[in-house]
Amino acid sequence: PLTFSEQFSNATVTVDKETFKALSILYQSRNDEWVVCLIGTKNVNGYTITGLSTTKIIKSTDDSVVFEECSTSSFGSIHNHLHGSCLPSLADAYNFGNSNHRIMGVMCRADYIAFYSPDNLLKPLKVEVR
Repeated sequence: PLTFSEQFSNATVTVDKETFKALSILYQSRNDEWVVCLIGTKNVNGYTITGLSTTKIIKSTDDSVVFEECSTSSFGSIHNHLHGSCLPSLADAYNFGNSNHRIMGVMCRADYIAFYSPDNLLKPLKVEVR
Protein backbone atom coordinates (compact mmCIF):
# COMPACT_ATOMS: atom_id res chain seq x y z
CA PRO A 1 0.00 0.00 0.00
CA LEU A 2 1.02 3.59 -0.63
CA THR A 3 1.88 5.85 2.27
CA PHE A 4 -0.05 9.08 2.74
CA SER A 5 2.95 10.98 1.38
CA GLU A 6 3.09 8.84 -1.76
CA GLN A 7 -0.67 9.11 -2.27
CA PHE A 8 -0.68 12.89 -2.09
CA SER A 9 2.64 13.87 -3.63
CA ASN A 10 0.73 14.36 -6.91
CA ALA A 11 -2.65 15.25 -5.39
CA THR A 12 -4.85 17.90 -6.92
CA VAL A 13 -7.13 20.24 -5.00
CA THR A 14 -10.09 21.22 -7.18
CA VAL A 15 -12.03 24.30 -6.08
CA ASP A 16 -15.39 24.99 -7.68
CA LYS A 17 -15.73 28.43 -9.29
CA GLU A 18 -18.37 29.77 -6.91
CA THR A 19 -16.35 28.79 -3.85
CA PHE A 20 -13.23 30.39 -5.32
CA LYS A 21 -15.20 33.56 -6.07
CA ALA A 22 -16.50 33.66 -2.47
CA LEU A 23 -12.93 33.29 -1.15
CA SER A 24 -11.69 36.04 -3.47
CA ILE A 25 -14.40 38.41 -2.26
CA LEU A 26 -13.62 37.55 1.36
CA TYR A 27 -9.90 38.16 0.78
CA GLN A 28 -10.54 41.58 -0.79
CA SER A 29 -13.02 42.69 1.87
CA ARG A 30 -10.95 42.12 5.01
CA ASN A 31 -7.87 43.78 6.48
CA ASP A 32 -7.29 41.16 9.15
CA GLU A 33 -6.65 37.42 9.00
CA TRP A 34 -9.63 35.10 8.68
CA VAL A 35 -10.17 31.35 8.46
CA VAL A 36 -12.94 29.22 6.96
CA CYS A 37 -13.44 25.46 6.90
CA LEU A 38 -13.43 23.40 3.71
CA ILE A 39 -16.39 21.27 2.66
CA GLY A 40 -16.25 18.78 -0.17
CA THR A 41 -15.11 15.31 -1.09
CA LYS A 42 -11.95 13.25 -1.12
CA ASN A 43 -11.28 11.26 -4.28
CA VAL A 44 -8.45 9.21 -5.78
CA ASN A 45 -6.80 12.35 -7.20
CA GLY A 46 -7.05 14.53 -4.07
CA TYR A 47 -9.86 16.76 -2.84
CA THR A 48 -12.73 18.67 -4.39
CA ILE A 49 -13.85 21.76 -2.48
CA THR A 50 -17.51 22.55 -3.04
CA GLY A 51 -18.26 24.83 -0.12
CA LEU A 52 -17.13 26.63 2.99
CA SER A 53 -18.27 26.75 6.58
CA THR A 54 -17.42 29.17 9.31
CA THR A 55 -15.78 28.54 12.63
CA LYS A 56 -15.51 30.76 15.68
CA ILE A 57 -12.73 33.34 15.42
CA ILE A 58 -11.29 33.95 18.88
CA LYS A 59 -8.81 36.66 17.90
CA SER A 60 -7.72 38.16 14.58
CA THR A 61 -5.03 40.72 13.70
CA ASP A 62 -3.33 41.70 10.46
CA ASP A 63 -0.82 38.85 10.84
CA SER A 64 -2.46 36.12 12.92
CA VAL A 65 -5.74 34.40 13.65
CA VAL A 66 -6.79 32.18 16.54
CA PHE A 67 -9.85 30.05 15.88
CA GLU A 68 -11.80 27.04 17.06
CA GLU A 69 -11.10 23.75 15.29
CA CYS A 70 -13.31 23.10 12.26
CA SER A 71 -16.00 20.46 12.65
CA THR A 72 -15.25 16.85 11.80
CA SER A 73 -17.32 17.19 8.61
CA SER A 74 -14.58 19.46 7.27
CA PHE A 75 -11.35 18.05 5.83
CA GLY A 76 -9.34 21.23 6.10
CA SER A 77 -9.24 24.97 6.42
CA ILE A 78 -8.07 27.99 4.51
CA HIS A 79 -6.85 31.30 5.88
CA ASN A 80 -5.33 34.42 4.40
CA HIS A 81 -1.93 36.05 4.59
CA LEU A 82 -2.12 39.78 4.00
CA HIS A 83 1.58 40.29 3.35
CA GLY A 84 1.90 38.36 0.09
CA SER A 85 3.55 35.08 1.13
CA CYS A 86 1.64 31.84 0.61
CA LEU A 87 4.17 29.85 2.62
CA PRO A 88 2.83 28.60 5.96
CA SER A 89 4.19 30.40 9.01
CA LEU A 90 5.60 28.52 12.00
CA ALA A 91 2.27 29.06 13.77
CA ASP A 92 0.44 27.66 10.71
CA ALA A 93 2.67 24.58 10.70
CA TYR A 94 2.14 24.01 14.43
CA ASN A 95 -1.65 24.44 14.23
CA PHE A 96 -1.95 22.26 11.13
CA GLY A 97 0.17 19.52 12.70
CA ASN A 98 -2.05 19.49 15.77
CA SER A 99 -5.34 19.41 13.88
CA ASN A 100 -7.37 16.69 12.21
CA HIS A 101 -7.14 18.49 8.85
CA ARG A 102 -5.87 16.71 5.76
CA ILE A 103 -5.18 19.93 3.81
CA MET A 104 -4.51 23.56 4.68
CA GLY A 105 -4.96 26.47 2.30
CA VAL A 106 -3.20 29.82 2.41
CA MET A 107 -4.63 32.63 0.29
CA CYS A 108 -2.05 35.34 -0.31
CA ARG A 109 -3.73 37.17 -3.22
CA ALA A 110 -7.33 37.47 -4.35
CA ASP A 111 -6.52 35.19 -7.29
CA TYR A 112 -4.17 32.63 -5.69
CA ILE A 113 -4.41 29.89 -3.06
CA ALA A 114 -1.70 27.44 -2.06
CA PHE A 115 -2.79 24.15 -0.47
CA TYR A 116 -0.52 21.94 1.62
CA SER A 117 -0.64 18.41 2.96
CA PRO A 118 0.61 17.53 6.47
CA ASP A 119 3.70 15.79 5.13
CA ASN A 120 5.02 18.68 3.01
CA LEU A 121 4.55 22.29 4.06
CA LEU A 122 7.12 23.55 1.56
CA LYS A 123 5.59 22.28 -1.67
CA PRO A 124 2.03 23.33 -2.51
CA LEU A 125 -0.35 20.79 -3.99
CA LYS A 126 -1.65 21.26 -7.53
CA VAL A 127 -4.77 23.48 -7.63
CA GLU A 128 -7.50 23.67 -10.26
CA VAL A 129 -10.52 25.98 -10.33
CA ARG A 130 -13.52 24.55 -12.18
